[in-house]
Amino acid sequence: MNTETNLNEEEVKINPDDSIDEFSVFKSEDFKKSKSTDLRIEETIYRSWSGVRSCGDANRIANEVKVAYEGWVSQKLFEYRHLRYKTYGHGEGSVRTSNTGGNMGSPRRCRGSLTLPCYIIFEQ
Repeated sequence: MNTETNLNEEEVKINPDDSIDEFSVFKSEDFKKSKSTDLRIEETIYRSWSGVRSCGDANRIANEVKVAYEGWVSQKLFEYRHLRYKTYGHGEGSVRTSNTGGNMGSPRRCRGSLTLPCYIIFEQ
């Protein structure tokens, strides 16, 4: 019986501010006029997923990044709904994917995870 496991890993870079979210059309153009009273929130978001295939597929990765980013922005807009936001965006992040298994009697599995530093600026 062969117990050797095949393992393939891949890392993908996410470029900063690539306007992947549906809210980007509402971004304020006043964000460059920053005041010292502005509230800037920065957080690094994390998301993971798994399946039997396609964890490293470009469409799957783009969708996972979009869901994580839009979810974070929505949460912050709701949490600070009493403030007017100026802008939001993200820095450079990364996605890691791996494939394991595929041996006789063991199904092929895949996993993916992403980290993405995000920010949002509100007027106070």
